[in-house]
Amino acid sequence: MNAAQKKVKVSPEFNQGEIYYSSYEKGNQDIVHLINFTDASTMEWRDNEGMQTEPKEIKDIELEIGANKKVENVWIASPDHYLGSPVSLDFKQKDGKMTVTIPALKYWNMLVVEYKK
Repeated sequence: MNAAQKKVKVSPEFNQGEIYYSSYEKGNQDIVHLINFTDASTMEWRDNEGMQTEPKEIKDIELEIGANKKVENVWIASPDHYLGSPVSLDFKQKDGKMTVTIPALKYWNMLVVEYKK
């Protein structure tokens, strides 16, 4: 997965200053979790002292995802927006790749790519 936006790095590793992603396949879907560590002051999961920096919301993150099957629908859900309700996203697919723009990421988003059966 690549982020076309130059100011943000998306990585499968937990790194300060980046967006972490994890993905898996379930049936005819790819599910991608995005976690914003761009402003993290620590990478400790427990924040017992309440010292973790609140992340700034990042807008319009263009992602390129490998997609060898025909994509039917792409949607996103986040507790940070619309009370977690899913929102459909526009996407483009060409040459085994799918491009989608994530409207905003504060803490955590779940992106779902649905393929034709």
